[in-house]
Amino acid sequence: MSEPFGHEKWNAAMLERGASFLQSFEWGEFQERYGRHVSRIAAGGLSGQVIEHALPLGLRYFYVPRGPIGEWNKEAFERWHEAAQRFARKRGAAFLRIDPPLQIPDLPRTEQKVLVRGSQFQIPGLRDTGRSLQPRRNLVLDLPSSPDALLSAMHEKTRYNIRLAERHGVESRISNLESRKNDTTTFIDLLSETAERQGIRLHPERYYETMLDTIPDLPIPNPQPAPYPPPLRGGSGSPIPISRLTKRLYLASYQGNPLATALVLYFGKRATYLHGGTSSEHKNTMAPYALHWRIIRDAREAGCAEYDFGGVDEKQWEGITRFKRGFGGRVEEYANAHDFIFDPIRYGLYRFGKIILR
Repeated sequence: MSEPFGHEKWNAAMLERGASFLQSFEWGEFQERYGRHVSRIAAGGLSGQVIEHALPLGLRYFYVPRGPIGEWNKEAFERWHEAAQRFARKRGAAFLRIDPPLQIPDLPRTEQKVLVRGSQFQIPGLRDTGRSLQPRRNLVLDLPSSPDALLSAMHEKTRYNIRLAERHGVESRISNLESRKNDTTTFIDLLSETAERQGIRLHPERYYETMLDTIPDLPIPNPQPAPYPPPLRGGSGSPIPISRLTKRLYLASYQGNPLATALVLYFGKRATYLHGGTSSEHKNTMAPYALHWRIIRDAREAGCAEYDFGGVDEKQWEGITRFKRGFGGRVEEYANAHDFIFDPIRYGLYRFGKIILR
């Protein structure tokens, strides 16, 4: 069923099940403010935040990023699929796309495909897209209790570059309300420069501006970066999860020139590097290394147990992947996106249009 879930109730359920920030209530609010219709569907023990996307020719589809969330089994999945289908037909959607929150073991590709198709996905009208809207492989860094443990897990060159950035006097800071307007411009400029350099497609500027305006800031307890403080902990000794989606916009500069920026989101016990950019100037200062070392320290101070560097791909993003892997961490690999096809004719038009526009 689709119902107006309360903010706290929804987030509590998502946090209990270890959901991605993409299923947080605040992410839905951002999408709505950007102009997309958002619904939340719960059935069979599964819950998913559904975002409506417009397509050419008056078509539309629904998208469930890293969802639905819950105990995945055939009966539960079929019940959620039926509820989603009823709702999609009311809204006139041609299909519904899910990026499952299912991680794939480290198996050969042929075995992965068998694993996925032989489990929850034997549903009529369901199509494996062979791709994913979200990164297929994310690099996740566990934040240990000791800074030495974190540093020792890094590549030697990464440790050297962090120290080199410090010697060059690279400064990092968190954007605040007073500087937000100028910082947003800097963020988008560096993002655009990086995208052009790497051949990456970006959202319209309004997408990033709306995100920065809508998602609340994570409070800054200390104006200066802590050397490596103890994390905030509850009575059980475990890190306190962040119960709503929040953000921080980071910038690193050298002699007053902005060289690197990063937008980091916080939800539950995970901090996620979502978007960022770097300048091609003063590359010898190693500003991105100083920036992410600051982010990692701050994430631990905020109570996070993990830092998600985002997507890695040795073939498509060789340089970015090499940079991220230098910090250590482990790779999480997810299943392909799958489409529930509700209207085969309109879905065929969508597929034909995609081929024409390639």
